[in-house]
Amino acid sequence: MEMYQIRYFLAVSEYLNFRRAAEECHVSGPALTRAIQKLEDELDGKLFRHERNRTHLTDLGVLIRPRLKGYWRSGGSKNQRRAVEKRSRSERRER
Repeated sequence: MEMYQIRYFLAVSEYLNFRRAAEECHVSGPALTRAIQKLEDELDGKLFRHERNRTHLTDLGVLIRPRLKGYWRSGGSKNQRRAVEKRSRSERRER
């Protein structure tokens, strides 16, 4: 699990909207979706479910959100957080 995946998950879980979360994280929609899918693969379960035009957290998403939020707020590793910010800046330049 990478810090950027945690950041993207928290943004989607806050907005419940992939497009808005991608804008907030300064990444493309497909990049955010791939990161979430990779995280879901690592956790062996879906984090979001989609109904019509709405996104909801699954039970796994609800369970893991407070833990990941606490880890993100605690800073994880400062070097990891810097790497996430640097990655976001470089992805912005690629767009």
